[in-house]
Formats: sequence, structure tokens, C-alpha cells
Amino acid sequence: MTLILALTCPQGIVLASDSASTAETFIQETHLVTKKIFQLDDRILAAGSGTDCVTSAVRSRLEELAKANQLRGNSLKEIQARVAKGAHEAAKAARDLWLPPLGDEKRDPPVSEFVVCGYHVENPWVLEIHRNGTVAPREKEGFTAIGSGDTFAYFSVANWRRWGIKMDKLDHAALVAFSLLDDAIHAAPRWLRGPVQIWMMTKPISTSAAPKIEELSKAKIDALETTYATWRTAQIDSLPGLFDAQPAPAISVPQQT
Repeated sequence: MTLILALTCPQGIVLASDSASTAETFIQETHLVTKKIFQLDDRILAAGSGTDCVTSAVRSRLEELAKANQLRGNSLKEIQARVAKGAHEAAKAARDLWLPPLGDEKRDPPVSEFVVCGYHVENPWVLEIHRNGTVAPREKEGFTAIGSGDTFAYFSVANWRRWGIKMDKLDHAALVAFSLLDDAIHAAPRWLRGPVQIWMMTKPISTSAAPKIEELSKAKIDALETTYATWRTAQIDSLPGLFDAQPAPAISVPQQT
């Protein structure tokens, strides 16, 4: 299971993910920690979810396009079309390569999905690339999530918007992203795992400037965790008697055999 999400606000873009990765063998599942977010150039970030052979192929293809300056252009539609075409071609080639050796129709075919985001001039853009190769721009919604854990994020964002939570500042968007992932990881500890990964892209100061891109350090992630814990404590203190002094343990899910 994976959860990757992107948030936009007037100050920039936040791209965040969990760190879980599962390697399957005929004997058992091995849970690993992996980086899911990567920088393509000085204006574009991307993150992928799915079968490793496909996500690696798509990542390599997008990095090749960025290195060849193919992800630059006067038109945002042109840039997004190149991203979508490159991702689709790489994913198809990887699937065609890996499917014949599997020889087992009961196994799921290798798949992938991606979120690619960046700035064109001074305008933020977010592109969701689906498993079937179709794409969907998401900058107007200001939010998107992919991966099998995306339901957690969509539910939380809907709840936040219900209460009118604002994300005018990039730091606030980063805190919201951390809270969504932290809650999801605690709700599904077998499938989603930390540490939370967060990258921030600050809106460029001019049409000719590139955005500032930062991968948050462990110290900054820890600071978000402390802030979120303080926030949750304030919620608990505001409703005395409603919460247990000792929270219940996470739900235990039986291991598959």
C-alpha cells in the first residue's frame, strides 16, 4: 500500500508520501523503506506508486526527458503531454517485458501511477497519471492523492474543508500533509509506514525565476510531528472526559497465510 499526495496553496506546492515498499517472493512479503519522491529538474517534482519494475522504468524515462530539456516549453499543455507520453511508453515497455516471464494468470499485472507537479512561469500545475495511462490535471482542485491508501487522504481533506481549514501558507500545507499521512500510517500500520516524506516547492518570485525546492530534513519533519501532537493535545484538553488517558492500541490485522 502507498499514499502519495499533493497540495497547492498561494505560496507553493507540497508533495508528500509514506515510505512503505513491499517486496514479494514465493515465501513471504518483505517490508522495506523507500523514497517515492524525486526531483526531475529545477521546476518539476514527481512521485510514483505501484510495481517496482514499472515505477523505476517510468522514473528513468522522465529523468531522461528532463536531462534532455524535453520538459521545458512555452505551453503547459505541451509539457504535460510530454510527461504523459513518456510515462505511458515507459510503463507499457516495462509491462511487456515482465508479463511473459510471469506465466501465472492469477498474479496481478505490474502497474504504476504517478503525480507530477511543478511551476510553469508563475503558475502551479499538478498532473495525475493513472494506471491505465490516462491523465488528469488537478491544480484547480488544489489536492490529489494516489496509491491504494488514497481513500484516507480524500476523507481527511473533505473533513478539513468541511470545517473551513485554511492552507494559505506553505508551512500550513506541509502540516496538513503531515497530519494526513501520520493519521493514515497509524490507521493502517501493516501497509503504510513512516517516515513521512515531504518536499516543498515555493512559488517563483518572477516569471524568469525557478521555484525554491526543498526536501524537508528529519529535523523539520520532527518539528511538524511536534506541532501536530500539540494540536491534537489541545483538541483532547478542550473536551475533558471524552478521550481515554491511555489511547487504545492500533487495530491488529491477522497475518495472511
